[in-house]
Amino acid sequence: MDQSATPTTGRNKKACTECRQQKARCDAHLVSPRPCSRCQKMNVQCVISDPFKRQNKRQRLSELEREATLLRQELNNGQNHGQTSESAQLANTAEIRTNSVSNGEVSTNAGSSTQTVSSTIQVRSRPQSPHSPLHDSRRENIREDQTSDLTVMRTLDGVQVDADTIDGIFQTYFQRYNHFMPILDPLETPNWYYKLSPFLFWAIIGVACRAYTAERTLLDSLAPKITNLALTSLNPKHTSLRTIKGLLLVLNWPFPTGSLSQDIPFPLSGGMLHMAMQMGLHVPLSSQEFSRVKISLTEDDINKRSELWANCVLVYQRACNCIGLAHLGLLDLGLLDASQKTERDQTPSLRISPSLRFQLKIHGIVTRCCTVVQEHGLRTLSAEQERSLDIILRVFEAQLADAEAGFVTDIDLFYFYTCRLTVQMFYFFKNPASLHVEAVIRLYTSACQLVDYMEKLDQDRQILATSPFYFNYAMILASHATLRIMKSSFAQYLDPVGGKSTFFRALDLGKRLATENCRDLASRNTLTLTQLWNSKKAFKRPNGTEYLSLRIRSRLAMSPVYDTAWWWREEFGGQMGAYLPPTDETRQSSDGNQGVNAAMVSNHESLGFGMQEPDFLDDNFLAEFGWTYGGSDPFSPLMQEYGPESFSASNDQIPYTG
Repeated sequence: MDQSATPTTGRNKKACTECRQQKARCDAHLVSPRPCSRCQKMNVQCVISDPFKRQNKRQRLSELEREATLLRQELNNGQNHGQTSESAQLANTAEIRTNSVSNGEVSTNAGSSTQTVSSTIQVRSRPQSPHSPLHDSRRENIREDQTSDLTVMRTLDGVQVDADTIDGIFQTYFQRYNHFMPILDPLETPNWYYKLSPFLFWAIIGVACRAYTAERTLLDSLAPKITNLALTSLNPKHTSLRTIKGLLLVLNWPFPTGSLSQDIPFPLSGGMLHMAMQMGLHVPLSSQEFSRVKISLTEDDINKRSELWANCVLVYQRACNCIGLAHLGLLDLGLLDASQKTERDQTPSLRISPSLRFQLKIHGIVTRCCTVVQEHGLRTLSAEQERSLDIILRVFEAQLADAEAGFVTDIDLFYFYTCRLTVQMFYFFKNPASLHVEAVIRLYTSACQLVDYMEKLDQDRQILATSPFYFNYAMILASHATLRIMKSSFAQYLDPVGGKSTFFRALDLGKRLATENCRDLASRNTLTLTQLWNSKKAFKRPNGTEYLSLRIRSRLAMSPVYDTAWWWREEFGGQMGAYLPPTDETRQSSDGNQGVNAAMVSNHESLGFGMQEPDFLDDNFLAEFGWTYGGSDPFSPLMQEYGPESFSASNDQIPYTG
């Protein structure tokens, strides 16, 4: 036992520094000069020193916070260039240890009532980075409970995931998913993410396990449990940046469900957006106004909050587009164009990546278009309103065309093509007799271009199997638009062979987007549209004349999709009567052989869309707002008839006739 020089006066009983720091009983004075029994048991050096003082934990946290600030400043000033990665990790680690003080966040344990964790059964060493020895040695000085990089097996509600699988799934996520939404650090370990937030850890597992071929059963086992964690995380006591990140993952890659009425992205994205606003992410420079304690945010912290808010807005807007419901207004608060910012807002702290800024711009155009069109009215359109609708749509098409040059990545260009097609889908609301051929050709061309580009992306990068949910939305829009046009008299102005090719290539994209062995939306859409393509009754009256006007007119750009779904329900789902076809008496003036315009005028007049009856808004119509009819899934008859095996995500040739 080492003993420093001490004065002759003082206490007779002296404890070693280790025991004094931990306020533990020490028997060093009884066994001197040998180490005390506690130091022997813990295999540490036993030292007696009078000048020693216990280190206050609060003081230690303050020192860690100051150390993190200094390291950030060194990184920003370009110092220690050779060890940038180690310094960044040290700064992030120290920040996590002090985030309760600096950010005023409440530590999250979403789902603590529903999950059981086993942390000592099985461990495995993760592959080390080139700087891992220094990296680990510095972590040991900061984290009191993280002494190694051993991955620990985890358990969620009885579902065990071993260390090898966790490492493989995390590697899959950062290789194939993270580039779509780079909000997580790929240098951190699974243990680190679990200690940061169990919900965020399981969100990563739930997203990437669908592409992890070594464990194909994890998705079915974990999906409902992780969904429950996501819903539990909306509790105000779990509000934190890490909870927002976990929700973004679950919403950007939602789990496949057996019923569309069980999909949660739309309500959950609204809750996430309000949670982010409650934290002040929409005004990152004013974050102090949303905290109960003093916070000190660096420029980098504010930039990260701005980008996190931008992702929240984009995910919410896309969820609204996918379900065909209106967006909330003022969603670009805190992310305005430079010309609209005040002098105080024009700081580098509000800079976000050019790619995010481009996506916000084009989705903002779509949001404004939906708002203007909805205020203009879509239920009934007079001749003057139809002319106004033409002008409105051309204005927003022009705005998107002007914004196209600002794309940064190939994914940005995909979002542009999808936004343009979303705006053009509103042409289907017009009376077919007044719908210009040029508008139909533009709509058809946009659908073809979107299908071609999605094929190119998958050929170049194989991304469809791991793509976010908005790729499904794009495929559905393109396939439904092509089907409606090719089944109408407008097909005579187009190449029939090219139109058929585009349609079935879109369905093939749906099979590639589908989650393997799951009856998800993409697989159901593929089989449904194949049946409608072969149908002789789709979009026709009983006498064979065209029936092109929309019956569903309250779901914005998704109205043609929901309308097509009802055509399938009536012919193949056994759900007749929700939308009664016109009687023969009301169709006597129509003749299917009098040309395109004559048939379209007859369709419009016989349907009487200029004067809707009050009983149009009956229970059957209102059921559309959940994609349900009589409390069941709209595609349940299809499931019963064909079974799960019919929805395999294989690339077998899609059958069709004609």
